[in-house]
Amino acid sequence: MTGKMEHALKLENDNLAYKSGFRWKQIPCQDILWAYLRIQEVKSKVCCGNVAFDLCQLVVWTKDKKKIMINTPGREETLHFLELLKKENPSIDIKYSKEKEAKLFS
Repeated sequence: MTGKMEHALKLENDNLAYKSGFRWKQIPCQDILWAYLRIQEVKSKVCCGNVAFDLCQLVVWTKDKKKIMINTPGREETLHFLELLKKENPSIDIKYSKEKEAKLFS
């Protein structure tokens, strides 16, 4: 994991800890049902034209059907963190499924 990832997102005392603004928030790992990587293309104008950036997020769904989206520094770091979450709580589903989202959280 990169230094930036460790500071914005970490596992401690069986909790997922993440920065939200200037505050740290925590989610007990046993409360997480589903987590996955979300990549969104963000278009922007710069001095020499238009560019597109990838915004990576860790999406976490909790047992009480709360959806939390956490910005992350990149794809590889997020995938690595998903594996760490899975080791911490093997019952967490770490793959995205449109059908699952519709079925469980609509």
